[in-house]
Amino acid sequence: MTIAYHPQTNGLTERFNKTLTDMLYMYVDVEQRNWDQILPFVTFAYNMARQETTGLTPFYLLYGREAETTLDTIFPYSPDGATQEYLQRLLNQTEES
Repeated sequence: MTIAYHPQTNGLTERFNKTLTDMLYMYVDVEQRNWDQILPFVTFAYNMARQETTGLTPFYLLYGREAETTLDTIFPYSPDGATQEYLQRLLNQTEES
């Protein structure tokens, strides 16, 4: 059992806090004034990263599916071979333009 608001007693919470701090450190400006603007992007990146212990993303564990990003909408994944058809259509449209 852990004590509320005392993350040092919970190893998982302490590890996540360190990971989040390290990720924020990479993107926050020198004056450290934009961390609140960067936080949603950093937490989304963390939730999209496959975790070593489970082999799954936190997003998948929470919602039962992988998150869709803007790139997934622009370049949809098609495991049934329709990708080649999509690329051919894209090339044809590009040549016609």
